[in-house]
Amino acid sequence: MGLNLKLCLGVNVVPELDSSANTFQVATWMEEKYSLFSKFAEIEADSIAIHLETYIEGEMENMLKFDVAPKQIHFIDKITKDFQDFIDLEKLAGVVPGVPTGAALKGTNRRLKLKHGPRRPSFQDTGTMEASLLTWIE
Repeated sequence: MGLNLKLCLGVNVVPELDSSANTFQVATWMEEKYSLFSKFAEIEADSIAIHLETYIEGEMENMLKFDVAPKQIHFIDKITKDFQDFIDLEKLAGVVPGVPTGAALKGTNRRLKLKHGPRRPSFQDTGTMEASLLTWIE
């Protein structure tokens, strides 16, 4: 008997602020241009492994104690929070070419009336994509 799990990093698809794009399109572009999702998984692999271990232990305990089969899809909030922190703490700065982004250095922010303000972390223009991040196991 083998255990075959797939960790998925993605977004809840919602419209982006002041844009015709949605969060899936923005996330796809960020992965293609900056490897945002794959670099998070690579850089934070040890932390992710600890969260997964804790999660799987809990699921196994529930299966054994309560004879409850695990659900098909499980959301992992701790990894999602780590991903949001990864963006907030700018852990890709200097690791991937183009990060910090020009928009972050200029303070581009579509949430503001003037559309710019103080320097901000990369990948946080509207905050919509970051707020829509999801991590799950299949």
